[in-house]
Amino acid sequence: MAQPTTVDEFIDLVRKSGVADEKRLDAYLAKMRASLPPEPAKAAGLLVQDGLLTHFQAENILQGKWRRFSIGKYKVLERLGSGGFAQVYLCEHKLMRRRVAVKVLPVAKAKDSSALQRFQREARAVAALDHPNIVHAYDIDQDGDLHFLVMEYVDGANLLEIVQASGPLSVLRACHYIQQAALGMQHAHESNLVHRDIKPGNILVDRTGLVKLLDLGLALSFAEEDEQLTKKHDDGTLGTADYLSPEQAMDSHDVDIRTDIYSLGVTFYFLLTGRAPFEGLQVAQKLLAHQMKQPRPISEYRKDVPAGVLAIIDKMMAKKVENRFATPGDVADALAPFTQTPIDPPADKEMPHLSMAATGHAPGAEARSDANARPAAARQATPPSGTRKAKSVSQPAAEPYMEIPAAAQVPKQTEERAPWQENETPEPADSPEFAAPLPGRRKPLPAESRRTTLLIVVLVLAFGVIPLCLTGTIGGVIWYFSSPAKTIEKRGPRRFEVSKDPANTNAVRSIQSAIRQAETGSVIELLDDLYEENVVIDPVQKRTAFTLQAAEGKLITWRSARKDPETPILRLHKAAKFQFKGKGITLDGTLDKGRYLNEIIKIELEAAGLILDDLHLKNYARSGIFIMNAGGASNAPIRLSRLTFSTVAPQKTRGAIFFDANPKVLPPQNDYIDIEDADFRGYDRAKAVQVAPTKNQPINGKNVRW
Repeated sequence: MAQPTTVDEFIDLVRKSGVADEKRLDAYLAKMRASLPPEPAKAAGLLVQDGLLTHFQAENILQGKWRRFSIGKYKVLERLGSGGFAQVYLCEHKLMRRRVAVKVLPVAKAKDSSALQRFQREARAVAALDHPNIVHAYDIDQDGDLHFLVMEYVDGANLLEIVQASGPLSVLRACHYIQQAALGMQHAHESNLVHRDIKPGNILVDRTGLVKLLDLGLALSFAEEDEQLTKKHDDGTLGTADYLSPEQAMDSHDVDIRTDIYSLGVTFYFLLTGRAPFEGLQVAQKLLAHQMKQPRPISEYRKDVPAGVLAIIDKMMAKKVENRFATPGDVADALAPFTQTPIDPPADKEMPHLSMAATGHAPGAEARSDANARPAAARQATPPSGTRKAKSVSQPAAEPYMEIPAAAQVPKQTEERAPWQENETPEPADSPEFAAPLPGRRKPLPAESRRTTLLIVVLVLAFGVIPLCLTGTIGGVIWYFSSPAKTIEKRGPRRFEVSKDPANTNAVRSIQSAIRQAETGSVIELLDDLYEENVVIDPVQKRTAFTLQAAEGKLITWRSARKDPETPILRLHKAAKFQFKGKGITLDGTLDKGRYLNEIIKIELEAAGLILDDLHLKNYARSGIFIMNAGGASNAPIRLSRLTFSTVAPQKTRGAIFFDANPKVLPPQNDYIDIEDADFRGYDRAKAVQVAPTKNQPINGKNVRW
């Protein structure tokens, strides 16, 4: 059927699809029909906001797709994620009303015996495991030519998303999470399984703090029959280059549980530093680095990690297999002294926010007055050992359904095709497969290829001493390892309002969520008087040039949501070309009485073209803006303009703007930075902008003006 052009046509398709309860829909329309907007997209947004449709259902029905919103006995609610191998949906059993994650093998792949055997092998691997720290499998089934695996749905986020949302974890929290993951790996080890793809994106944390391993699609079984199938149908697929052990890059079959221990060690490193050890290199270079190079010590990123924890990580990441822990259980035992203090459940801002209809708590038009209710499944969860019971955690209101032009998201197909039968672009390897997406996450991020062969690795090793950039052969290898850039459909600039007011159905609920959806030229307008949020802009997050401003006539205060003085309100990591024009916005570093953030804005590494304009920064302990090894370019300087700095005791700070450099970060910079029209209230001229030269690596301060 053609896309609906009127509200009546849209409502008719909703009825035909069967996704909405007929009685609830009738009652809702009787009460709300007169107030429905005439545009189908806006009406769809209202039905999502009031809990009658999910985002996924609304998007597809807006394109005229109303058939087959079911997989076997399950009704499809939302699409959770996808990889190069399968797609995962949040579904509900039609009779039992139990929510599950359904992993679907696309019909085209099911015709490939290798893909089908691998899918069935994963089902057997998961079914053989029964442990609280591993995602459970309930069933494997077939609906016509559609093969699917029914698994436990985890109401939480993966470690990659948590670090992206909140920055590096505390040592205590990281130790707890790694210990739980090790316990799950030990159970897999005792069942003769090697995961082979341990990474932050495959480790989930639910709302209570319980850790669960997922995605055994690459698992290697040492049961005789399964081992033969693994070798027969494994097409050279490896794990993710950032977390790959040296021996797995050489031969993905000749590995044991210690390859997972190495990958868990790299994950540990990531949790404490916020980055993988060889981040930023080409895939081939990463593989070489894991073979030959020691990562930058964690102690250079932070000083609060105990020597005992550093020793555990070093042993987990030993290049030689025999120098690592023998089993994951040994890792868990080694971490025991560092996990005696319980931890709190994850902050609610780190957890996913589903549409109302997907949570199982969808009261219809009354949803607006109860938009903060948490899903029943989350309320009933039992916290793991070592986790404090949550006091009162509420899930923020589901984000309003953004108006989406018909056919803007999914290629046009006939109504006979089910959404999961389409040729969709897979999400990155680190996308969550069994956890709901974070607010505003709609488009996949660029990802590196996960495929290689022993021949290519040997070739790279053979020519490792030759500069890769000068060798055509190696350049071809790098091209082989790199996935093609994904084409993202271009749309015009958009305008976003940010407010927590549930009556404002058009508003996005958080600044970070608006930034994730923003495009070049977008305007993000803040409507509330106070925002408490910490925002990170880095190469993994979506970054672009937009204007963030107060609504007309409003004076906005933006504070930290965390009480940790080391966590800035805004962290800009490799944020080249990012623009923040904050008209009418004050960034306030006040934490509580007498305590302030050390820095309000932190800028790190490459930042050519970065612009911070029209901001007031107040109440900080060390500096308003801390610039660490960040530099611009002669034709694209960092521009700091129309900034106002004020704090309680300005002469006791390191300066309103403080430059520092670490000589072990290559190359140390802080060049090409323009400071224009700044107001340094209470500062002596000599104290307003401070530069900290480093021994043997003096900072080049050219083109720095004040």
